[in-house]
Amino acid sequence: MSSIVDKHGVLSKRKLRSESAADDLSDINDAEITGYLNNKKEMLFKKLIWEAMNKDYQKNSKKERREVVEKKETDYLSEYLVLECRE
Repeated sequence: MSSIVDKHGVLSKRKLRSESAADDLSDINDAEITGYLNNKKEMLFKKLIWEAMNKDYQKNSKKERREVVEKKETDYLSEYLVLECRE
């Protein structure tokens, strides 16, 4: 609840927008919600567009993942060699 002073100086209590029934989405029917969701064709188009626009991101991401794997392999090999030298 919030306090509001109207133009006549009268203090009144009013529900905040988040507390009101207007935020209850139960009055929206399924057909209307379905209209806002992407179908499979639209999903595919958006995916293709995103991939085309973000080729550099994907390329760098794959490169970074490969570098992480290579570093782990190197670390494991180094650790193995250290253990072997101790024996």
